[in-house]
Amino acid sequence: MTHPTIEEGAPPASPVEAVALLLHGGREKSHEPTTPNQLTVRRMRPFARSIEAERRDHGLAVWILRYRVRGWNGDEMSTLPDARWALDEVRARHGDVPVVLVGHSLGGRTALRVAGDASVRAVAALAACARRAMIVCSCTMITDGHIEDALVEILNKPNAPIPTPGVVYRHLKKRMNCCGCAPLAVETIYNKVEELERKGLICPDVCATARSKLLEFSSARTRLRPSAAKSAAPAADTNGHGLKVA
Repeated sequence: MTHPTIEEGAPPASPVEAVALLLHGGREKSHEPTTPNQLTVRRMRPFARSIEAERRDHGLAVWILRYRVRGWNGDEMSTLPDARWALDEVRARHGDVPVVLVGHSLGGRTALRVAGDASVRAVAALAACARRAMIVCSCTMITDGHIEDALVEILNKPNAPIPTPGVVYRHLKKRMNCCGCAPLAVETIYNKVEELERKGLICPDVCATARSKLLEFSSARTRLRPSAAKSAAPAADTNGHGLKVA
């Protein structure tokens, strides 16, 4: 299959006001095409029927997304473009209606990684194989994966801005509401900048400038405490600035 596919259930009795997008599981590594009869796809159909049975007269459409291939495939993150395509399809067909993501296993990982989309209102990640995912902002459902993706785009721009939480959130088309996540957001951004430099995805000079300015930003606001890193990850080291070392 060269293109993702959407399985639509019975349409709601009233005009569509929201969409439940179901994301099936898969494998860690596989470029084998996804087919309708694979167990991971079939497993989501009872979920879809249950949601349809409970929607009553609400305008809730239920979709199951079938990925192009079965695997996550490391840095390819093969299911992410498919999930983003499905969210674009929701907007193309129904406008800016809210979307709830329901993902199982690999689908849970995928759901968490696209939860920053402007249409997504809630995520149910069932048995998610999301070893590296961490919710940074529960108000807006921003994960460390969303921040990593945003940093690659922001810091590879000409005259890249300093990636403060405000810059990153605006890039993700999100708004910081309570600001309680700001210290963890700065910490995560700092660590991700170092990680992306090691991967060779960001210029070292840009990374050095960003880290320096982030430390200034942190000191000017509220100095990060070493305990913040411990609360975010049980086995974290610090680099002397109260920031977790990835």
